[in-house]
Amino acid sequence: MFAAPVFAGWEWAAAGVAVFLAAAVRGFAGFGFSALTVASLSLLAAPAMVVPMVFAMEIAASCWMLPSVWRRADFRWVALVFCGIAVGSPLGLTLLSRLPADVLRSALYGALLCVSVLALFQQRGRLRRWRAPAPVVGLLAGVGNGMAAIAGAISVLFLLAERENDPARIRASLVCLFLATDIYALCWGGAMGVAGAAHFWTALLLLPALFAGVTIGGRFFQRSTPEKYRLFALGLIFAVAAGGLLRQLAGVFT
Repeated sequence: MFAAPVFAGWEWAAAGVAVFLAAAVRGFAGFGFSALTVASLSLLAAPAMVVPMVFAMEIAASCWMLPSVWRRADFRWVALVFCGIAVGSPLGLTLLSRLPADVLRSALYGALLCVSVLALFQQRGRLRRWRAPAPVVGLLAGVGNGMAAIAGAISVLFLLAERENDPARIRASLVCLFLATDIYALCWGGAMGVAGAAHFWTALLLLPALFAGVTIGGRFFQRSTPEKYRLFALGLIFAVAAGGLLRQLAGVFT
């Protein structure tokens, strides 16, 4: 049955531009679409309407990218991290429901900000590399996902900390990981009645902007160097963490 899309009138143009730019980042880095799209589209509609639609577009973006990255993905890492996220996400939601949400999210964004700076120094050879087992990465990412929907940033941070990791491998693994986690989240959203026909119709109408952005981002990735990719990814994580922390602090002091 047809349902009215989320946006109307001039909002479509703004939403199309926002999705295109976020998709270009996703096509290049392999992550970042959800954080950027939710932040921008929430200016046009309520977050409860935006988030399920973004999950649907994330799945579409991953399917679009999958044929070109399939052979480079580390499926063992993807499976172990996904299991950790599946366990950690309910734990993060539980913490959020029992402890002060603003304090928890501020602490999480602050920690992510600090670790991204440390990872930047590590990439420049000033600190020893560090790593963690994939299930631990998944558990931490799941807790962060339940608290602030930043599983992607946490997962990428650990991948970037392993100096021998090839950017193409990182990007491919992220695409496969997000395909699994977004299907998982969207199924939960549908079962709970959060995701409905309006979200899917809106996502469908925004697919041309999504696919165009992902394609252009992928072409920039092919011309990039490993060093530029790592610096861009760390800068994106830093921006996500800083933006989240500023939003939390603004909410506390207003």
